[in-house]
Amino acid sequence: MPVYLSSGEPVVIAARSTVYPFPMPRMSAVPKRRSSPGDLLRAARLTIGLTLRDVHRESVTLARKLRNRKFILPPSRLHDFEVQSIVPGIHRLYTLSHVYEIEVTELLHWYGIPLR
Repeated sequence: MPVYLSSGEPVVIAARSTVYPFPMPRMSAVPKRRSSPGDLLRAARLTIGLTLRDVHRESVTLARKLRNRKFILPPSRLHDFEVQSIVPGIHRLYTLSHVYEIEVTELLHWYGIPLR
């Protein structure tokens, strides 16, 4: 099932190389806006077919493997990242990168965080 951003553009996730060639029709009255990092996170999650709880479950597995609770991502916090303009900390960015199979540098770019 194709996933679209609120701007009507199709989602393109580089790690999955999924491209949806048919964008949704655009309403001329809707102003064009740049997709927020939360929109991109939600689109990435839906593209790979995960729920908030699925991401939480995978984060717990990662935290156990790395022996560090800082990598756990509760569903409520993930929802906050998707809906509000909250920037995740480095441990949670790593978790998102691991679960969504997206490079950490790509996530940093979404949030406007320069590498240098």
